[in-house]
Amino acid sequence: MTPSQRLLELNLNLQHRVEQLEQDNQQLQAELTQLRQEHDLLQRSPALYRQLFDNAPVSELSMNTESYITEMNQASKHWFDLSQAQLYW
Repeated sequence: MTPSQRLLELNLNLQHRVEQLEQDNQQLQAELTQLRQEHDLLQRSPALYRQLFDNAPVSELSMNTESYITEMNQASKHWFDLSQAQLYW
């Protein structure tokens, strides 16, 4: 193999490797974007849960391990005609 053929081969190998790295980088960028979106969603999850719980059109209750009601949504308060303060006595 002549030096120019070897140089051409090395150049082709380098070009192939650069293309592979660019593809890998694009894939990693896409994964990073997805992870950021999932992170943002998880950061909002408690607020979304609270909003869904409080504003559900059906009665929803939370109970502790002793089966005491610890919280109820607006529909439950209306249905049972109770206030949040009445839950704890």
